[in-house]
Amino acid sequence: YPSLSVEEFSLNAIKIYPNPTKGNLLNIDVKENTRFEIYSILGKKVLETYVISGPLFFFDQEVFMIGSKNDNRVTLPIPHAFFKSILVETNTGALKMWSFIIPNENIHDAISLDSFQVKTTTIEKISGLYLWESLVGTKIKREKGRIRKMW
Repeated sequence: YPSLSVEEFSLNAIKIYPNPTKGNLLNIDVKENTRFEIYSILGKKVLETYVISGPLFFFDQEVFMIGSKNDNRVTLPIPHAFFKSILVETNTGALKMWSFIIPNENIHDAISLDSFQVKTTTIEKISGLYLWESLVGTKIKREKGRIRKMW
């Protein structure tokens, strides 16, 4: 069976303290609409960070199911991929966004996170969701339509 979740990302340029890390891998269980506070090594708050994530189904591909064939007949579809959208408010108030589509398969450690980066509008088109819906205006529209250089 394929993996049911993707929780590890290769983060080449980031050091995280204290440890939820092992080498360059970050493994944190993130729930939808999670808020992070990031601090410098000197204890200064650096960024406000929000994450939205969820499953993606590509309906031009077969959807496999897992589940029981007993009396309760509960089955679950296995997503083809997962999306993550990260919204950061910098200490100057600017909004920056990074979005990713990560396939639901084993990913070699040598593959960097930026190879999965997509425009946020791509996730919106595939999922049928409108991400960061409370943010409006030309700046946020432009941010959703770009691929920003990784941190």
